Amino acid sequence: MKGQKSLFANMLSSEHISGKPTNGFRPLGAARNECLMHRYYYYLHLQGKRYDLIIHTLSHEFFLSPATIPCLIEDHVALIRRLLESRPSAEALKKMYPFFTWE
Repeated sequence: MKGQKSLFANMLSSEHISGKPTNGFRPLGAARNECLMHRYYYYLHLQGKRYDLIIHTLSHEFFLSPATIPCLIEDHVALIRRLLESRPSAEALKKMYPFFTWE
């Protein structure tokens, strides 16, 4: 088919596969990470789950690698400390993120 090779070459240009997030992704990533920290707090402090089970569960809930989650947790220690100080209940977390199950 005429032009097929040039279309494919354009799709794989260095602009499209740079690996860097676009500006539009950063706010979504920040919101996802904040939600992930609230889920981490919930599983660890309200549910009393083991760390390895929490990482496994979060990796399935957020479609992230189990190796990525500890890095994100380390990057958001301040938020986790604030959660430990404020100790939100499962009901408060449900109001913030109603699309999750908080039982």
